[in-house]
Amino acid sequence: MPKGLHYSLKRGSPQEIPVRRLKIADFFDIDLAGTTGVGFGSAVIGDFPEGNILLVGSVAYVAVVATSGAGIVTTWDGDFSLGTLAAQDGSLSGGDVNIVAAAALPQAVAGVVARTRNVGVSGAVLDNTDGSAEVNLNINVDDADISADTPTIRVFAELELIYSVLGDD
Repeated sequence: MPKGLHYSLKRGSPQEIPVRRLKIADFFDIDLAGTTGVGFGSAVIGDFPEGNILLVGSVAYVAVVATSGAGIVTTWDGDFSLGTLAAQDGSLSGGDVNIVAAAALPQAVAGVVARTRNVGVSGAVLDNTDGSAEVNLNINVDDADISADTPTIRVFAELELIYSVLGDD
């Protein structure tokens, strides 16, 4: 029998890049800041291992199940995203949106926002060689819907994230 592909396949073992899964389904309380302008807040909901993280794909669902404290109207509007950075201002951009891009939440009814779905970025490589990257759930509330008080919202977040670690420095 001649040598060739059949012979080669028996001798070598292909290198495989393991695919990992981060699955989260939990409640998170978020204190909203923004006494003037757009209200914003974040909660750390997960963590990545150290290394270069290749995002294969993700799906996120978010529902606001309760609000507490004065300062937010019961029919508020806003947006959510997932990123390696916590929201620092009223805009969701850069590291605030590098896992799941910003998506509009439906208008709240009696302070409750219906379950909303958004898919994430795929093919991006996150530099987590220092081990500091976290998965942050970021929420914005429209300027007209929040006042000077600091309300707390309770969010039910579901995230399924598939990724690979492409080595470390």
